[in-house]
Amino acid sequence: MKLAAYPTPRPIANDQVSPARAPEISLGIADVAYTFDICTYMAGSTAARQYADLQTHAYAAFGVLDAQRIGNHARDSCSHLILARMPDGTLVGGMRVHDRRRGPLPLELALAHLPEVRAHLDQYILPFELSGTAVRADWRKSALSAWLVRVAVAALPYLGAHASVGFGHQRILPLYQRFGFLPVPSLPAVAYPDERYRSQVAAMGDVECLDHLSEEERSHILKLRYLLQHAIAQSSHEIAA
Repeated sequence: MKLAAYPTPRPIANDQVSPARAPEISLGIADVAYTFDICTYMAGSTAARQYADLQTHAYAAFGVLDAQRIGNHARDSCSHLILARMPDGTLVGGMRVHDRRRGPLPLELALAHLPEVRAHLDQYILPFELSGTAVRADWRKSALSAWLVRVAVAALPYLGAHASVGFGHQRILPLYQRFGFLPVPSLPAVAYPDERYRSQVAAMGDVECLDHLSEEERSHILKLRYLLQHAIAQSSHEIAA
């Protein structure tokens, strides 16, 4: 898997108290039609508006706009966007990364009636949530959703996360499991965003640990992390110079 990256700012170290800022990075992957931008979320920015429009169309197609509204209420905790673009810049997919230090995670708002959810999250150090996966209609049968989660998981340590959680229904949960998120048996599956779906919290207690991934996926993630580490170090050196 040949990769290329073009970073600019340096991310804040994991041990700093203030919420981490995302490195602005674009990943180009050989034999993959799209590139991935990892960027700081800024309300009102072009990237944020483009992602919101994409998510609205994607969620409307499945009649689950209530889930988008929950995400909007949790935007204070949204710190990063993972965006997939075609060579001409067209956005074809994206997802949000939420940092609990900034505010409640989307799943905390969706499951506010379950106090055990917050108690469970309190057990983790710096939990981030992957949320809001949205793919343009003509790309839904491609591997794009998997690539979005793969890139997000690879980037988590560099965005400041120690642990990560997701909240997915029966169609998306297997994708989370593929990348090391395990369903939390102490938390119930619930009808969300409506009665057609059974959604459950899944967690990766340590984003550095890839033991639950297949050998192939572990190899992909490690290659992406090596690239990110190298690109960020190179960028920091150039800035210092």
